[in-house]
Amino acid sequence: MLRVDELRITLAKALDDLYQDEWAVAQWRDDAVAKIDSVDAFDSILPALELAREQADGYIFESCCSLALQLAGVAQTTEHPQNLVSILQSLRKHELQLALNSSKVKELAKWFRISSAI
Repeated sequence: MLRVDELRITLAKALDDLYQDEWAVAQWRDDAVAKIDSVDAFDSILPALELAREQADGYIFESCCSLALQLAGVAQTTEHPQNLVSILQSLRKHELQLALNSSKVKELAKWFRISSAI
């Protein structure tokens, strides 16, 4: 099962590699979901979102949200983890503070069918 600490470590490595490989962070996301089963993917959604909440860089924030979306796809369920609504509300505020034009948080809310709460 992915843990937030493991995600932090592997993300830090990807960020170190980013200057030499522009696809390092995308590869980090793909590697995180490559060999994970649906149960562990579901259990890893919140840690990925916790990691997103810690980010001050918009690209990394979006990458963490994209990872959560990929994990949701692997989990193959629209059932949402406990406290997801409050976490997404917090992430939406963070997304706006980062002045991002993206809507990753809204994409997550749409996937889990809780768009009206965000």
